Amino acid sequence: MANGLYQDLGGGYSLRCDRLQCVPIQELGSCHHCTTSAESINDAGFVVGTSPYLYMSRGYLFDGVNTFNLGGFESTVCFFCELSSEAHGINNLGQVVGAAETAAGPWRAFLWHDGVMEKLGTLGGENSGANAINDDGVVVGGSSLPNGDSHAFLRHRNGLMDDLGTLGGRSSTAYAVNRARQVVGCSTIAGDAQWQGFVYANGTMTPLPTLGGSQACAVSINARGWAVGTSRTTGDTDSHGFLYDGTQVIDLNDTLPASDRSEWVVVRADGINKRGQIAATGRHVTYGSERALLLNPRAP
Repeated sequence: MANGLYQDLGGGYSLRCDRLQCVPIQELGSCHHCTTSAESINDAGFVVGTSPYLYMSRGYLFDGVNTFNLGGFESTVCFFCELSSEAHGINNLGQVVGAAETAAGPWRAFLWHDGVMEKLGTLGGENSGANAINDDGVVVGGSSLPNGDSHAFLRHRNGLMDDLGTLGGRSSTAYAVNRARQVVGCSTIAGDAQWQGFVYANGTMTPLPTLGGSQACAVSINARGWAVGTSRTTGDTDSHGFLYDGTQVIDLNDTLPASDRSEWVVVRADGINKRGQIAATGRHVTYGSERALLLNPRAP
């Protein structure tokens, strides 16, 4: 499932916004300098993310009115131990995925539904984390391997996990999956000095071109197979949001009307829905301030 629309205000709180208003998401605990993040939204408007809680962090579910603590894995070491968790994705069935701290130290991917947090597996290593879940219950994320490398994974409903491999390097992670089980994420290439976005489908990981720079990552994909992400530009002088339309990678700045292009630079793309609308971040050309943007791309 593609990541949803959100606004993360650094050092503060997050908002769930529609065309008419923005509703603040109440954090789980009081923390003067902490940030509550919002990372995914489903079609019912339920939002998940991570909030400060006591001296740790906890994944939360916001239903439009109340914010619910998803909790963490139970500790078998001590009764009063409190363990952190993070929520990264939610589907239309209300299933939530993320990562949570274990009593032994490593973090493990989880699947939460109806108040129950299920610990998911790994690809043989100690750590794993889940980033997204589609409406069929297919989960994607990243996991460590026995040799210390880290690979993107796809977990089927029966619990089996597929190692999606890499683009030649030692590390990869998956950030989103659609109903057709097309997966997007990023991977290092040979030498591990560069990250590159990918689309994975039918057993094949296909690299996406960058916008000329040395680093890129794809983070969301919709039902049509359109993906968005962020890439460094030529010379690594800046970062721009991009759209992959199934055939080519397009700099989102090239899709803006001239009037908008004179004011804003799209520096990051975070989510795309089935209508092709894109949640992005823009930097003002004159003042350098950043704002959340909702884009309806036109062909460049």
